[in-house]
Amino acid sequence: DSASTPVPLSISSNGKDFTEDMTVFTYTPSIKLTSISPKVIPAAKSVESISVFGQNFLNTASLSCKVSTGGVVPGIFITSQEVSCPLAESGLEPGEYDIYVGNTASELTLSEVKIKVTKLPTVGKVSPTSGSHGSIIKMTGSNYLPSSLLSCRFGTQIVSAHYIDANTLECITPYNNVGVHSISVSNNKVDWVDEDEEVVFEYVEKAELVSATPHILTRKAGNVVTKITVQGHNFEATSDLTCELLGVKSSAKVVDDSQIECNVANSNAKLGPQTLKIYDAETKIGDLVDGLFFVDPVVLTSLSPSTIVSSGKPSTVAVYGRNFHMSKNLKCHFGDVHAVAATYISDGVVECVAPGYSVAGSIELRISNDGENSSLSSGLTLNVLKLATALSISPSSGPSEGGTVVQVTGENFDKILGLRCTFGDG
Repeated sequence: DSASTPVPLSISSNGKDFTEDMTVFTYTPSIKLTSISPKVIPAAKSVESISVFGQNFLNTASLSCKVSTGGVVPGIFITSQEVSCPLAESGLEPGEYDIYVGNTASELTLSEVKIKVTKLPTVGKVSPTSGSHGSIIKMTGSNYLPSSLLSCRFGTQIVSAHYIDANTLECITPYNNVGVHSISVSNNKVDWVDEDEEVVFEYVEKAELVSATPHILTRKAGNVVTKITVQGHNFEATSDLTCELLGVKSSAKVVDDSQIECNVANSNAKLGPQTLKIYDAETKIGDLVDGLFFVDPVVLTSLSPSTIVSSGKPSTVAVYGRNFHMSKNLKCHFGDVHAVAATYISDGVVECVAPGYSVAGSIELRISNDGENSSLSSGLTLNVLKLATALSISPSSGPSEGGTVVQVTGENFDKILGLRCTFGDG
């Protein structure tokens, strides 16, 4: 029972006859202590009281608290499950201390949880000294404790800290206004680094990754490195920039506030969309989720037609093969000069519009999925022949039923064209 119980008390000298002027004795429930807060307090710091939690606290004038070998002091009743115990005004020296609470000074119960008194934490250095929300910040100092209450404060924003050792911790920066903010550390979320020992962190506009060029990369055998350009916003010059693809880091550099150049290895890349990560030292600038798309090399098998004439007019050529990828950067490359957009039909067919050639010759036709030379296929030969010209015909007339064999003389007839004669609109 959690309530006190008064009972009458009478006295007998023979075990039979009891006094009638009875007094009262009150049974009180046994106290159970479960936890205290804070569990950690700084030495030489004015912490007025700690909260002790448990069961069966009574709202009586005899409610008492005691810290280790110190004297008994009155406890302050909060609820039947919480008591506030005052501490010595001079503070406590570093160490661990037992906490006792009782409904009377003669019936004190020892808490299983000790209060730990430590030196205040300090912050000597923060790295990096600037960034945006979501940045991982490493702090070096002293007197850090592996506590769930270990915290960092950026201006007025408080976040949990990751304990590394007594002199090192990490925090992830919370959202904050652009500008310089003080940084502090606490082992208990109550007592913070002295103000004159705080360091500062500058919030800047968060870097944003938007896209990569080329976006589509061809997976190749061997140790192949491809240079790509990442577009975005708010990039800052740094000497320790890296790109990471599938766990492999490579060199990178800031071109300007909107471009970063990365050298990515694509020999071990997986097919399909992949995420590119960019770091400044150990701090991640951002992720370009599915920013790169890896495909197998294009393989060409045939052209139709494989021969065009030098009429000066564009000609449409169907290209057959495999591993074509539908993309705005899918291109046809005619020799080393002309590159035009390809029309995607399927992963095995694309159409290319050849420029209007005015002279005969042989042109190498190649296809790239990303519009760049890095993914060019092995080429096929497109023949350009002189335009055939008819000069005379004999006979020049015949019956309307047809069947007349005629002889045409002219220039630039070539059997590989698959010569045909057309009469009228037929």
